[in-house]
Amino acid sequence: MRVIKEVGPDGQEVTKVVPAVSEEVKDSLVKNIRRRMTPQPLKIRADIEMKCYQFDGVIHIKEAMRKAEAAGNEDCPVKIKLVAPPLYVLTTQILDKEQGTLVLNNAITCCTESIEKHKAVSERDDKLLAEHMAKLRQDNKEVSGDEDSEEEEDTGMGAVDVDNDTNFKRVGKMKIAKTAILVLLISFLSVLHFSNAEEEAFDVRKHLSTVSRYGVVKDITDKNFIPSKIPEGCTPIHLNLVARHGTRSPTKKRIKQLDNLSAHLEVLIKDAKEKHLSSERIPTWLNGWKSPWQGKLKGGELIRRGEEELYALGIRVRDRFPSLFDEDYHPDIYPIKATQIPRASASAVAFGMGIFSGNGTLGPGEHRAFSVISENRASDTMLRFHECCQNYKDFRKRQEPAVDKLKEPTLDEITSALVGRYGLNFTRQVTASLWFLCKEEASLLDITDQACSLFSPSEITLLEWTDDLEMYILKGYGKSINYRMGMPLLEDVVQSMEQAIMAKEEKHVPGSFEKARLRFAHAETVVPFSCLLGLFLEGSEFDTIQKEIPLAFPLKPPQKRKWRGSIVAPFAGNNMLVLYRCPAPDKARSKHFVQVLHNEHPIPMPGCNGSDFCPFEVFKEKIVAPHRKHDYDTVCNAKLEQKPSGSKIFQILQWFFQLGKGDKYPKDEF
Repeated sequence: MRVIKEVGPDGQEVTKVVPAVSEEVKDSLVKNIRRRMTPQPLKIRADIEMKCYQFDGVIHIKEAMRKAEAAGNEDCPVKIKLVAPPLYVLTTQILDKEQGTLVLNNAITCCTESIEKHKAVSERDDKLLAEHMAKLRQDNKEVSGDEDSEEEEDTGMGAVDVDNDTNFKRVGKMKIAKTAILVLLISFLSVLHFSNAEEEAFDVRKHLSTVSRYGVVKDITDKNFIPSKIPEGCTPIHLNLVARHGTRSPTKKRIKQLDNLSAHLEVLIKDAKEKHLSSERIPTWLNGWKSPWQGKLKGGELIRRGEEELYALGIRVRDRFPSLFDEDYHPDIYPIKATQIPRASASAVAFGMGIFSGNGTLGPGEHRAFSVISENRASDTMLRFHECCQNYKDFRKRQEPAVDKLKEPTLDEITSALVGRYGLNFTRQVTASLWFLCKEEASLLDITDQACSLFSPSEITLLEWTDDLEMYILKGYGKSINYRMGMPLLEDVVQSMEQAIMAKEEKHVPGSFEKARLRFAHAETVVPFSCLLGLFLEGSEFDTIQKEIPLAFPLKPPQKRKWRGSIVAPFAGNNMLVLYRCPAPDKARSKHFVQVLHNEHPIPMPGCNGSDFCPFEVFKEKIVAPHRKHDYDTVCNAKLEQKPSGSKIFQILQWFFQLGKGDKYPKDEF
């Protein structure tokens, strides 16, 4: 209650006692307090990895998942879901955090015990197998008549009386001994094969072309290539880095595309219900699906995961080449350049924070300030040459419809399969949008059981190929202008190496010359630069492009190919050119060598006889010099003869439909 004073009708002051708040306000406050006092359930999660190399590995993993879920109770249910092999996530919701943690730990224990009881081939098994096979070989040697014979091939195991002898009495000791060895070998190799197959289980995140996340694909290398061993006494004296920005959110245009997809799917689901189609065929996640980026007005920015990619890359580069980053920071010693696009400059900052961490006084990480330089995007011929080159922009505008025509048969084939599989009236455009959604979900959100699950692995590899084909034609080896417009960048790299050599030859004092030149840009930069270096070429293709002869398109799955966007230019994909100075007692021998690292791994350069460690003079003569015949201004600004676009499309389609006959592609360059 509260006391108030009022003036009465007679003008006298009257004191009244009234409730502190009105009934309406009181009811509202009570409801609000009760709502806020109601405890909210906590969501607790745990990530685990499960592998099983037994023959029934998938069944055993499912059994382990059931054991984990059985460890929950009515108050604290446990759910387990596959993220991407071998990663699974356990989740529960409960009011009591300690009890929830206890239940999850118990679920992990049950899961672990269940999966570990299915033992694969151990070292002890290998040893016992070897001993047993040796004994069988010895038994075989003791048998007479151990020559090849037609009878042996025809009769196989011979006659075996299983009923009268549990040890399988031998009828012909030689035959049984050899057969036992064969059976053991088949069993052993089968286990190994299953083990390898499990390890190499299809991971959609490795097939997202240039939307692939760096950490997932950076260690995919050519297993047949053996990197050079750096000779003793060789030391790095300079490093050039050309890197793509890290993982980013979808652009504004793509956000709108996903919003349109949501509306289109809603119409398709409604139409299916009106026609009384079986709802069991329709994935449940499609009902009421909304884009995770719905309502965003801006896009294309570097996300947290992208920041972490570049920050970690900076730390690894510093740790790998400590002698290059032992100087106090100065912008002339470690110049950092980025394009004027925010995600590129943000990537440069994240990288700089990693590479210079511990060298300053700012914050717990002992960071320090550093500069990032950007050219005006309208005149940045070093890192955004694709935006400055008029002939390239004209070429791309003419070519994009033809590239879409190339992709149509594959998209139509997959669209037809989706319609038959799910009963929804998908169109080619919907299929393309679902593929884009798959890439964004898998790369940015680690969601692989929604859009990506609509496609089979073979369909995903075909969709990946269409993306790689587009990148090849519009950014890669498909037409020489794609990479020759990047000559200012290659010249800048060579110039920085020559300056570093001169500084060493003239014995400049430490701290007075550049030790690394660090650049951050886009796929449109990294892809052409990789082409200028001659990377990812098959066989004699390097000699072919030197002769100005067009190359065949990347091979279509299931054929293997080197040209994959997920490897050539994933998010944070990079090329590093490390200049080494080596002892050279003989003046005729080179003192300086260039090693090329792609995504931090040595990569062969066809121009250097397939080596990743190339004499600097050879690098300039075989790789750089052929491109120097083409001046940037001539390549980008000279008027070129144009052919009718209609005939070009006809040639492309003619090539596409003759792929199975071994034809390459139209003789005119793309």
